Amino acid sequence: MAAPLQRTPLFEAAQNAGGRMVPFAGWEMAVQFAGLLEEHKAVRERCGLFDISHMGVLRLSGPGAKDVVQGLVP
Repeated sequence: MAAPLQRTPLFEAAQNAGGRMVPFAGWEMAVQFAGLLEEHKAVRERCGLFDISHMGVLRLSGPGAKDVVQGLVP
């Protein structure tokens, strides 16, 4: 039995925006919203957002670990 897919912090926002969710390397990710041409044009004329939170996972422990990471990550 396969492990359940993980979800990024932006999963609900992507789903609510109509993202087509697919399995990707153990994660449930949005790969498309409005269509390739429309999305390409939107990024060229305005801006785009790419969720990279699935690309790395940190596990920190010990005294002060939270304070250390707070200084590293916005």
